[in-house]
Amino acid sequence: MADAPQTPTAQQTFRRETRRYVWLPFALLMALLTLGILLAFVLPQDGLNGLRAAAVGNFLLVVLLLCPMVLLMIPLYLLIVALGFGARALHDGAERPLARLEARMNDWRTQITVATDKLNRGGAQWSVRLAPLLALFSLFDPPAQEKTHDDGQSADPSSP
Repeated sequence: MADAPQTPTAQQTFRRETRRYVWLPFALLMALLTLGILLAFVLPQDGLNGLRAAAVGNFLLVVLLLCPMVLLMIPLYLLIVALGFGARALHDGAERPLARLEARMNDWRTQITVATDKLNRGGAQWSVRLAPLLALFSLFDPPAQEKTHDDGQSADPSSP
């Protein structure tokens, strides 16, 4: 009989994945750094206005600062994208209830307008009906007093 293929143990799988996902990227980064530094030493030093120092500085800036910064900004970018999708979901979810609320408010506005118009018409009718009584009641009002200035003269210019 043929031998069955051997399945790797958990420890072998762990070691293989550690080499692949931890040590390989680390070794590639170290090789890239070493290559950049060696390239900086090979470039002419003084002939092109300090090209070596500029090359080393630019290389280290990109590798040591900008790349990690970009990697650290990815979660923030994902958070902003998730917030955008969340805002869209909230808008879509609130659209129908807000439309119902708007329709209900329009119905209430119509009902309130009708009720206040009825009250205004009723008040105007009562005012018209009670106008003769108001004229009668005005007979019992005390006479209006003339206003005088401090010097005792009348405020009315027609009076002497």
